[in-house]
Amino acid sequence: MKVLIIQNDFTIILQSKFPVSQEVRDEIIQFTEIRQSSDVFSIFAITSLSIWNAIAIGITKDFVVQTLQKHSSGIPANILTQINEWFN
Repeated sequence: MKVLIIQNDFTIILQSKFPVSQEVRDEIIQFTEIRQSSDVFSIFAITSLSIWNAIAIGITKDFVVQTLQKHSSGIPANILTQINEWFN
């Protein structure tokens, strides 16, 4: 189930109405910052600080990219480029 919408501005919308949503939230919270949360959706952001914190706890670039790919319809090219730069 594709419950994430990844936007060009580094925000991620998580649709909260699906059974898998809590599991996905638990995964992405490891490398994002939460901006807003409700019963219908939550908004997260990928930032340099959120990636820095993820690296500090052992999260890999592969985990970030695979998680986003698994739960969304696609990752914008600018997001992939920036993730690669932050991890290098």
